[in-house]
Amino acid sequence: MGYLRLLRRRGEMVYTDSEQNALLALFTRFEGVSAAIDAVHVKGGYRVRCTIPEKTFDSLILELERNDWFSAM
Repeated sequence: MGYLRLLRRRGEMVYTDSEQNALLALFTRFEGVSAAIDAVHVKGGYRVRCTIPEKTFDSLILELERNDWFSAM
């Protein structure tokens, strides 16, 4: 288990329940993946605690990118 800091690639972060639910729904598309939003990251975006099987990682990252999200350090 680890975490990702996820931000919008284009547009503004709105930090609403609907934005958070839509983000978490992307994770549930993949078998064996669990995710929960821990908090808003201090530098912006969401801190998402997650477990992602190695075989699923690349597919999940591509799905996040297709939906206007990216992982930052």
